[in-house]
This record gives sequence, C-alpha cells and structure tokens, in this order.
Amino acid sequence: MKKFPICAFALLLSVFFIILSVSIIIPVLARPIYYNQIENTSLHRIGPYSKEEIKEAYDEVIDYITFRKKDFSCGKLKFSVSGADHFKDCRNLIGLDLIILLISSISTIILLLFRKSCNIYLKRLPSPFYSGVLGIALLILVGLLSLDGFTFAFILFHKIFFMGKTNWYFDPSTDEIINYMPESFFLKCAVVIGVSIFLLSALVIFLSIKKRKEN
Repeated sequence: MKKFPICAFALLLSVFFIILSVSIIIPVLARPIYYNQIENTSLHRIGPYSKEEIKEAYDEVIDYITFRKKDFSCGKLKFSVSGADHFKDCRNLIGLDLIILLISSISTIILLLFRKSCNIYLKRLPSPFYSGVLGIALLILVGLLSLDGFTFAFILFHKIFFMGKTNWYFDPSTDEIINYMPESFFLKCAVVIGVSIFLLSALVIFLSIKKRKEN
C-alpha cells in the first residue's frame, strides 16, 4: 500500500473543499439570519427606512451577489460607485465558491466511483477522515487568529480576500447599507460558517471511521 496515493490525496482535498464551500454559502443563502437581525434589534430606528424597506435592500444585495440579478441595487438606500464595486468583488468571491463546490463535488463523485481501482486510504483510514480533521484544524487556526477579537479577524479577512482594495471601507453617508449590516450580523454569519464546518467535518470523520470498521 502506498503511503500517500494520489487518488487518496485528491479525495482528501475534494471533500475538504466541499465542506468549506458549503459552509461559506450557507449564511449567504439563509436570509432568515438577517431577517432575525432586523426583528431583534433596532436597525429600523437608525434612519428613515422601515423594516420592510431594509429587508428589501438586503434581498436585492443578496440577489445580486448570488447572480439572480445583473445590476447592483439596494432598494431605496443610497450607494456609491465604490460601494457597488465592493459588492461586485463579493459577487466574484461567491462565484468562485460555487465553482469550487461544483468541481469538488464532481471530483469526489468520480473518485468514489473508481475507489476500487485506486487506493483511497491514508494510514489505514479513508482519506475523507483527514478532510474532516483538516476542517477542524482550520477552525482552530481561525480561532487563534480571532483571539484579538472579531473586529481584527474581520479586517484581516478583507485584507486577504480584497487585497489592494479599500472599497470595503464604507462611508455610511454614501453607502447606507452599511448602517444596516452591523458587526453583530457578520459575527452571526461567522458563527454559522464555523458551526457548519465543525458539523460537516465531524460527520465526515464519523462516516470514515464507520467505513473503516466495516472493511
């Protein structure tokens, strides 16, 4: 048995990227997370907009970054060219996430179909086991980077994924949407991503151990 067969390593990465890409897209598609934010906070008291108008603005933003509409808009809220450009960058990241999910899913299916003709084991455990381990290791790393607080992690994220750009520094007077997307909302999204990664990783680890015991 080869210690690190190519198929096993490829399956490890494919499953890991499925875990990661699915976890990232969940809070984007789960709009009730934001609706709950509106209902349980005083966001509608910040400006002249009602709860319905804030919800409409958020829905239009999400429709744009998830490719449901071509041009950016955020309801009745004002936005700048710079602000719209940032959401275009977000749209591109979501597109990349979906592409990674598609490629990883196809790769995983192909590798599992041909699992009998290639070694999918690493150190006597199915390679997806290590995908789960890698997912949990990522959570630990992010947790360590967040020891200085969520604000630090939030800024670091933007500096990494929007490298060289400053359009994510919103001016509340010209890009009103930022008034209605407080740090607490992004913290909720981060928690949802973290919990999703943990649960999916734990599930993959459990299924891998079960599979090993059956063989």
